[in-house]
Amino acid sequence: MNPMALTILAVTAVVIAMVACLPKLLGMLGRPLRVGDQIELAGGHQDPAPWLGGKTAVTGLVSKFSIDDSAVAVTLENPLVFDGTSYTFALLRLHFANARWTTREVVHVELWPEMPVTGPAAGGTGPSGKWVESHASYRVIKQ
Repeated sequence: MNPMALTILAVTAVVIAMVACLPKLLGMLGRPLRVGDQIELAGGHQDPAPWLGGKTAVTGLVSKFSIDDSAVAVTLENPLVFDGTSYTFALLRLHFANARWTTREVVHVELWPEMPVTGPAAGGTGPSGKWVESHASYRVIKQ
């Protein structure tokens, strides 16, 4: 074989290998988190986390994103009672600066008795939200 044919063959093999690896790379990145996804939310530093009321995790549905996507409101499937207040919603904020809303991530958690108000500044505002965790994690369990 001449050198030009070998070069074309080598480049083709590299391109095919890269295309074959693409699904695996995309799987590692995860698909974006979406409204309607069912997630499992677990504590971080303490096991079990006090705000989980003795449970290791709770489930909920992703309800909405803040305008700038820095926060996600989750409707809990079963309300949590913490410090004498019943909370039906959790507001999640990504913990790490370069993180993305994918199928699993580390988040800050605020509990809310009503749907958090999310505005341009992103995130819940108002006196009724209670910050409870800086290193919680979520994972999508049903899309």
